[in-house]
Amino acid sequence: MFRHLLPLSENDLSLLRRFGDENAVHVWLQPGGPDRRMRFIRKRASCTTICRNFGLRIRFRPTDFTQVNHAVNRILVSRAVRLLDPQPGERVADLFCGLGNFSLPIATRGARSSASKAAASW
Repeated sequence: MFRHLLPLSENDLSLLRRFGDENAVHVWLQPGGPDRRMRFIRKRASCTTICRNFGLRIRFRPTDFTQVNHAVNRILVSRAVRLLDPQPGERVADLFCGLGNFSLPIATRGARSSASKAAASW
């Protein structure tokens, strides 16, 4: 996601196109504020984070919050689930779930996970 406040020149767009091609990544533009976004280049791969330990693939948009360091996130989620040790039939509340980084892996263990994005406004 490239946020820009002024219109991009043809040279800028050409450089972004080349960057996307050379790195095989999606390129999105955000002209102005966070409410405006548009896909500029779409590659075959989708925006997905993978929780291999739990058999999950979580799709996300470029403006969604995800953990940047996927290797550390995998360790963090695994440790949290191990320490919590959710059991089938138990109820667990995730008060700041976002995309389900913790609540979805907890649910794979059979616990009922109640997730809410409402806490984001605290």
